Amino acid sequence: MAKTALITVGSTKFDGLISQAVEISQALSKQGYHSLVIQHGKSKLPEGLPGSVKETFEYSDSLSNYIDNADIIISHAGTGTIIEVLRSKKTLIAVHNDKLADNHQRELARRLCRLGYCIHSSAENLIDTISSINLLEYTPTRFPEFAADRVRHFFDSEAGFPVVDAKQTALSNTNALEYTSKEKALESLLSAPVIFQEASNPASKGLGIPNGYKAVNEELKATPKEEQPYSPSKASPAASESASASNSATTSAAASPATKPSAKDLYPWPIAPAFPKGINNVGKGLRNVGNTCFLNSTMQCLLHTPSLMNFLQSQHAKGRPDKKFCMIEALKACAKSSFSGSGGSYAPAPVVRNLKAIAKHMTVGRQEDAQEFLRYAADALQASYLSNFPKSAKGKQAETNPIHKIFGGKLRSRVLCQNSKHASDTFDTFMDLSVNVKGCSNIQESFKSFTALDRLEGANKYKCESCKKPVPATKQFTVHEAPQCLTVHLKRFSPLGQKLNGSLAFDENLDIQKYMSKGQPSPKYKLYGVVSHYGGSARSGHYIAHVRAPNGRWYEMNDDMVSPSKPPFGSKNAYVLFYEKERSSTLKDAVQSATSATPSSEKILGKRKVNEDGSESPQKTPLKTPVRNKMQTKAQTPVSAPAHKPRLVSFDMPSSNKAKKRRMSMPFNKRDTPSDDLGSPVVRR
Repeated sequence: MAKTALITVGSTKFDGLISQAVEISQALSKQGYHSLVIQHGKSKLPEGLPGSVKETFEYSDSLSNYIDNADIIISHAGTGTIIEVLRSKKTLIAVHNDKLADNHQRELARRLCRLGYCIHSSAENLIDTISSINLLEYTPTRFPEFAADRVRHFFDSEAGFPVVDAKQTALSNTNALEYTSKEKALESLLSAPVIFQEASNPASKGLGIPNGYKAVNEELKATPKEEQPYSPSKASPAASESASASNSATTSAAASPATKPSAKDLYPWPIAPAFPKGINNVGKGLRNVGNTCFLNSTMQCLLHTPSLMNFLQSQHAKGRPDKKFCMIEALKACAKSSFSGSGGSYAPAPVVRNLKAIAKHMTVGRQEDAQEFLRYAADALQASYLSNFPKSAKGKQAETNPIHKIFGGKLRSRVLCQNSKHASDTFDTFMDLSVNVKGCSNIQESFKSFTALDRLEGANKYKCESCKKPVPATKQFTVHEAPQCLTVHLKRFSPLGQKLNGSLAFDENLDIQKYMSKGQPSPKYKLYGVVSHYGGSARSGHYIAHVRAPNGRWYEMNDDMVSPSKPPFGSKNAYVLFYEKERSSTLKDAVQSATSATPSSEKILGKRKVNEDGSESPQKTPLKTPVRNKMQTKAQTPVSAPAHKPRLVSFDMPSSNKAKKRRMSMPFNKRDTPSDDLGSPVVRR
């Protein structure tokens, strides 16, 4: 049976809507609506109406019968018509009329759309809005029934009359409905979470190394196994801490994952931590097409992630080879719409129309959780890229995909026996970190709470592998590998969906050195995006985003409205924070990883050894013939050489039993001493 659509303009003249009747009919027919009824008021019908238009009329004493017989209603945003349609529980597209004086229609339609009751559009963008949503799957929020008793009680109390029904039956029914919704919210929150695998992210990736130069650690795979220089990225994660922990703890060999180089890196190209050329300003607004503010705010932060945009605009950003939904291509299309062409906003149709393909349990028209959508979107991006490779590409090899290289990190969980001091380490990957808001006044306290020692005592004693019995122990999480882009989820919602509105101070810079595993590089981060939630529960309210644009300025992204704003530091409604490594931290990580050449994780710089805690130790005389560090000045100039032409100090070390040598060159400053902020990465000629 053909589905029917109704267009109505009420008693006003709305040429902007009626003039598009032909195009509207064509767009609706593609979604299964093959019968159209038009109430056009004072507006003139266009010529060439298709056969799907079954009836047209100017006015009617009542639209109730037409509304009851229609499956979808496209209406002007007049209050009376909107309320009548919403009570009928039919799908509504509310189109505001900009030609009216003292226009309240836009504000009303936007508010109802954010609450999930309808789809909102302007007449200019109506065809795009219809095309961007799968109308047959759209489910609006149920509009509440009219509670006459509550209205009567309000006026009685204001006028001083006694309230007859003090129990307020309607209010009690509302509370019961709210309790039922909380039970459903709890059930959804307890569903199985998305599991992400750990990433393998070489420190030299993403540095934007000039052409003609290779990363120092790029050719370490070719080095013979027996003489391969030590590097934290090539050893077991626990080994980097062996020097400081060997006297007090022994790491369990079974718990420490092997980190051998992958047989094939699925994305061997660098991902520069900067916006690609041509993106110089803030992106466009995203239209809310039915309670999609959770999606819009998350998408804005993704579209303003420099590393991700750099990947999407590279020639290596492969989409799916089949005809299934491809998140990479969808995000590419949105990026093109955001940063090119004219116009103030657009509907993110490639993503909205395929919301079910991204997360099966999510529905357009219903308020969803922004952080949950972010995790499913990241998973969809990875799945799209991995579809280009055989199914055998899994595990650690699959973790070399570009999305995991951008957002993926690794956590270490260490359980320490209080009797034998035996330590057991396990490692888990993460795409974001969820930290507490309750009981914390700033982001540092949240990280401190996340990495706090947990004592395993009494009934929770730990069965030690060394003691072979349950013993008291401590358990602690630390960040073992920091991602290029760190996403911090602030836990503002209880299991029942209630919101914690306490303020949490944070600023533009974030240093997580205190929360890293000992001996691991400690990057510094800079804030570039914030998703904020306004409202009292997880299933209601409104999401907006703040982003730092390529021009360095902050903007508020409130659906289709984009406006300059102050930095959102310390916002009491902040829900998800987006950080990216500072450029200097990225370079330092590469240098530290490339120059770690001894089993004790000491960095050899000239004739000095610098320990992980920053202290220096004297050079010990080895029993065998020492390896000499020949200090030579090289007259070479990299493509991006600094203006003062630093001297390049080379370190020659044997790579085999023969006379072959591996040469590393690193720029020193004018005083020939290591700089805290190196100007360029370590390179290989």
